[in-house]
Amino acid sequence: MVKYLQQRYDVSAEESVCLFDDDNDLSMAQQCGTRMLPGLTSDSVRRGALENPDWIVASKAGEGVFAIEELLEALLQRVRREKAATEDAASLSVA
Repeated sequence: MVKYLQQRYDVSAEESVCLFDDDNDLSMAQQCGTRMLPGLTSDSVRRGALENPDWIVASKAGEGVFAIEELLEALLQRVRREKAATEDAASLSVA
């Protein structure tokens, strides 16, 4: 399903973000460039988080909506930074 959506909307794996927390989500996570965990609900996910330091685990992991809010806030800040950097680069090339 992830690959289908990436192709359908012309989004690369590097541009894809997933929030996941369980074994059944691991194959989805492998197809995304950014992996965010609001919880560590199984031993395999916990082990995966230890083995993959690029996975982002919420400091409030396991606290439900609070962990999800934390991760979405971090993602929003990232998008804002990247947008500002793109706008800055564009304004420099015009000048």
